[in-house]
Amino acid sequence: MRGDWQGAGLKLFLARLLVPVSIIRWLSARFSQLYLHGGRISLQKKMVASLLACMTVLVIVPHLRGALTLVDDAANSSRQWLTDLVVKLSKDKSFGGSGDTEISILAVDNPTYKSWREPYITPRDKLEAMIDFASAHKASVVVVDFDLSRSEAWEGLTRGDRKLLQYLIKLDSAPAGRVPVVILLRDVGRDGNKKKVYDSFLRRNAPDLDDERGNVFWAASTVPLDNDGLIRRFNWFENINQTERIVSAPLLASYLIRKMHELHNPDKAIRATHQWQRSISSVLDGYPDVSLLARLAHKKSEHYRKSFDYSPSIIMWHENRAADIRVNGFLEISGKRIKPDVYRDNIVFIGAMNNRTMDRYETPIGSRFGVEVLAQSTATILNHGGLQPLHGAGLYLYNFLLLVAMTLILLLPGIVPILVVTALAGTLIYLPVAFFLYQHGISLDGAPPILLIELAEPMLPYVLGLVLNARYLLENRKKIATRIVEVAKYEWNKFLY
Repeated sequence: MRGDWQGAGLKLFLARLLVPVSIIRWLSARFSQLYLHGGRISLQKKMVASLLACMTVLVIVPHLRGALTLVDDAANSSRQWLTDLVVKLSKDKSFGGSGDTEISILAVDNPTYKSWREPYITPRDKLEAMIDFASAHKASVVVVDFDLSRSEAWEGLTRGDRKLLQYLIKLDSAPAGRVPVVILLRDVGRDGNKKKVYDSFLRRNAPDLDDERGNVFWAASTVPLDNDGLIRRFNWFENINQTERIVSAPLLASYLIRKMHELHNPDKAIRATHQWQRSISSVLDGYPDVSLLARLAHKKSEHYRKSFDYSPSIIMWHENRAADIRVNGFLEISGKRIKPDVYRDNIVFIGAMNNRTMDRYETPIGSRFGVEVLAQSTATILNHGGLQPLHGAGLYLYNFLLLVAMTLILLLPGIVPILVVTALAGTLIYLPVAFFLYQHGISLDGAPPILLIELAEPMLPYVLGLVLNARYLLENRKKIATRIVEVAKYEWNKFLY
């Protein structure tokens, strides 16, 4: 019998090499399938045990968040891996367009950068020329993704700095609708007390640009970096020292363009956006109403408003062409004869996309430039308002199907068939459904099916033992409880002395 248990343990251990390994699986190796598939155990009792094990995982485990590191790690790693897989499968699939709004990137690509003689800091006259080009071709909103935390010459105002300031002040005071709204990025820094501050060289030298009126806005651009160094999410807001809240550039650009289409009056849209921005600047006032964010995605459901918690939202990564994001190098497009209104109803992002820039990040679909992160985040908001989890009747149906499927799968003889069938079920059922829902802005949690095979299957011998001995346990519950206390005291005293 000892040899049989060792053989079963070796088989189980080798099978576990194909899936994430956990301590629970290793400890359960000696109590696995040989015991479960003895002829003395009826199919009915096996099914009851399987059902109880699966229900325990689906019902109890989600409420243990933060309490069991093993469960948290298994859930988070499974959820992240499967979400990345769905994103990669979807990157070339168009998720529709943002209706009456288009997104464009006016890039400092390699040819443009070389024609500028590869400067370390973007020349201010070149930046002015790019903004003016987007303005001349009827852009509605221009987002400038360049570092404006210092002057062109590191210290002191240069002629290019002064000209750029004068140009922006002119845009800021121009009649609404004749020029685009320009969004500049406030730069993260630290003050003398090492507290986080958002400042900008332009803001310090042009107070008129910081008066919360006119055509020039300021926004945040930070995105959270996950533990593995990848960017998967974007921030709706940036909180500064628990006192100030700054709207992110993707959210501000989306709000502005939607207000313009809603009010059909650029002046009213700009004034309404300034008022909205002021109303949410204080963290102490709580979060603003999310009904607008629901309208951004054309979603008006009560669940969307209740479930929205302003935590970083997943970027629905796509290739630029699939997300209907048009990318043009500035040198190339400025030398062509193009339509005078080529950027009408466009949000135009201006940023670096060349080999020398440090504004580059790793994502689930590969390396992407910072300006692409902003553009993809904006496309996510305009199309879906942020990726929302499956809820309501759909979620209950999903969990019910998982419960039924896994209960039946656990009745199979042997751990290898269980793993193979589970993998096939996940491939043929989970991924197509997750892929379909993802295209509609809904995420399907990949943790439950993984946790079922990671936790329910190793729990099954113990649950079955309870089922088989339920009557005995009930009749002798006091003796059993007393014995458990005695053993616990003995082990504790042994540990102490």
